[in-house]
Amino acid sequence: MTKAKTVDVVYEDGVFKPLEKVVLEVGKEITIKVTKIQSDIQTAKSILSMLDSLPKRKVDLKLAEELYHEGRTNS
Repeated sequence: MTKAKTVDVVYEDGVFKPLEKVVLEVGKEITIKVTKIQSDIQTAKSILSMLDSLPKRKVDLKLAEELYHEGRTNS
């Protein structure tokens, strides 16, 4: 059994082009698993969606500022 390796590629003109050097024998058959990578915008939207589901808490900004200036994180 051969060790699996993940190689990032770009698809151009009907061909998968590796973004790094790949050492293979000429004519060697391999299996490629295609996984769509989320764009940064999709990832950010996904994170914001998760944050919206978190419980909301009221924050005493005056106390937070006092703790910050005193160098403490909790009281």
